[in-house]
Amino acid sequence: MESLSTEEKTAILHEMFPTIKIFDVSYCLKKSGLNFGKAVEELLNQAFLESENGDSEKSMHRNGIDAFAEHDARGRKRKGKRRRQGRRTSSTPAPSDIQSTNSSATSSRWDRAKEDVDFLAQRTYINTPTIRSIYHASGASIPSSIATLCSASTSAANPHLGSLDPETLAAHVAELALDFPTLPYSTVEALIRLTHPSTASAHELARAALTSPISRSEALLPQYAPR
Repeated sequence: MESLSTEEKTAILHEMFPTIKIFDVSYCLKKSGLNFGKAVEELLNQAFLESENGDSEKSMHRNGIDAFAEHDARGRKRKGKRRRQGRRTSSTPAPSDIQSTNSSATSSRWDRAKEDVDFLAQRTYINTPTIRSIYHASGASIPSSIATLCSASTSAANPHLGSLDPETLAAHVAELALDFPTLPYSTVEALIRLTHPSTASAHELARAALTSPISRSEALLPQYAPR
């Protein structure tokens, strides 16, 4: 990635973070000293904060409606029913139950995101932080992440590309295209370049690229760790 021109890096970053204006992407890249990895981390944090602020506003709106409804309902209660206040029916979860449920759901999302990122990282030669940023920028969707990987010239990270001669490339592409005829030729070739010399990894990514994308819109703040 670092061997690419400033314009190429800017274009790739904008593909990864389409919700961020290209001017801001360019500024962030220059601010990071044209270091692609640092720019990715900075833009990912910016995208996360924007998403978090949007969710916060929705939550405040929802809470405001709920609070109004609760206040209105209490106002209609008769004085004779005040003795029932404070009682909790069997269908109303205790605060500890709610906290446990939320914690479990958050843990599940993190586990699923980690599994997805590991799946992509273990089948390509792209470092985990970059995979993670692409994954979150793609709406936490494996098919969308694979599409970004195939269109963003990320195969340059593969240290074995030098051993991929034209004849071998053509043979592997023909085999993969035969097994997955609905994939565009450019995607098939990109998968071979991303995963060479493992054709098995190319097949696994191709299969995953054709699955129905499941978007987990809740942005998760990445935890960067060495691969």
